[in-house]
Amino acid sequence: MRKELQRIPGVGDAKIYIDEGRAELSLIQGHSIDLDAIEEAIRKGGYTPRDIWIEAVGRIERRGGQLMLVIPGQGMTFLLVENDPMRKLNRALAGQNDRPVTIVGKLQKAVSDGQPHRLIIERFEINSTSRWRVRRNLMGISNRDTERP
Repeated sequence: MRKELQRIPGVGDAKIYIDEGRAELSLIQGHSIDLDAIEEAIRKGGYTPRDIWIEAVGRIERRGGQLMLVIPGQGMTFLLVENDPMRKLNRALAGQNDRPVTIVGKLQKAVSDGQPHRLIIERFEINSTSRWRVRRNLMGISNRDTERP
């Protein structure tokens, strides 16, 4: 499965943790995430894809009344799902949306083509550096009910 995941354009490295039921992918700067390709590679490896968790650094933008995480240089945008951490982030930024933030959260596939994937924030950190990137993409690879990565 590791080789299948590494064949996906934009995937730099893949680590498989079978006992934990997860895979950890490092993405190459400037590439977006193809969730369907990742899930297909996991299926080819004989596993069932589960939740996708990411750690990403980007900036918050408001578009059409909704908050988005934008990762400059990656061509990636995520719609932030309203929850407590998202409201806290919005208050913490208080108009300083140009500041980079690190967000760890669970991805949900876009509802339709052309729409951004949805990101449910679990935790965030407002950064002092402006290095924009997706640090990790963590995906469950079994049906077991294990703790999220």
